[in-house]
Amino acid sequence: MGSIKSTARLAGIMYLTMSVMAGVSFVRGFGNFVVDGDPAATMRHIPDRELIYRLGILNDMITNILFLAVVVTLYHLFVDVDRRLSMLMLVFVAVPVGMQLSSFVDHLAPLTMLQHPGDFAPMTEAQRGLVAQSVLGLHRNMGRLVTPFWGLWLFPFATLVIKSRYFPRVLGVLMMAAGAGYVVTGF
Repeated sequence: MGSIKSTARLAGIMYLTMSVMAGVSFVRGFGNFVVDGDPAATMRHIPDRELIYRLGILNDMITNILFLAVVVTLYHLFVDVDRRLSMLMLVFVAVPVGMQLSSFVDHLAPLTMLQHPGDFAPMTEAQRGLVAQSVLGLHRNMGRLVTPFWGLWLFPFATLVIKSRYFPRVLGVLMMAAGAGYVVTGF
């Protein structure tokens, strides 16, 4: 039972850390760089706060990788309870994390335009800003696309919580309700 407690604690600490980092991204996210109705201002806004922009990319990448580590730890916690549900939980997180990580390429486009201005000389400042707004919008849309997955992973996780009796069963029921909320919101 000692290893179960230590694994659960590790997963909890990592989940809390990941949640704080995700909260920072949510509050200080890439939407703060977009100036609605003024694409040129958006393009000027990014280099004015380039370090914060880059740190935002790094924070989001670490958050996603940490989320995967949390679920791998949960997999180890619950694998003896139900191997198939544990694997399903892991897959339902690995897919959106992979999608999210691949979408960080979108954030590099504005930086590429800033670092290689000669390549984009035929474009006006407003056109470059429009491209920057568009690619940041693509990332936002990727977030919307993966929202149902953030709910789907909670169903096997909740079932494992209920079956394992490691935690109060009410937590599993609440997680299922949260999962349903994510899925409904995503669709």
